[in-house]
Amino acid sequence: MSCKEFVYTDDVILSWLLEDLGRRNPAESTVNFLRALIQSARAEISAEGVEIPDEITDIKTAMLVENYAAFNYRKRGATTPETAMPRNLRYRLNNRVFGDTEE
Repeated sequence: MSCKEFVYTDDVILSWLLEDLGRRNPAESTVNFLRALIQSARAEISAEGVEIPDEITDIKTAMLVENYAAFNYRKRGATTPETAMPRNLRYRLNNRVFGDTEE
């Protein structure tokens, strides 16, 4: 019996992001903006040295993308002290970059 691997698509990540941000029934323009943030999060995480596959099958990677996108959403227009990356997110990125898979 083979078990098909679940793929965490951008739509799944978007649904988590909407929940994380407390956004119910957002306008289409907001959804488009959040989709762009997810793509941007993927690119920024990759620039940090963490490979993000096109098809994410690992929950930790999917949540990392969602958390990074949520961070980018929250920091827009914030004052300087509020724009620092949360320690837990920085810790998770560093663990991925330096090969420690324990999070």
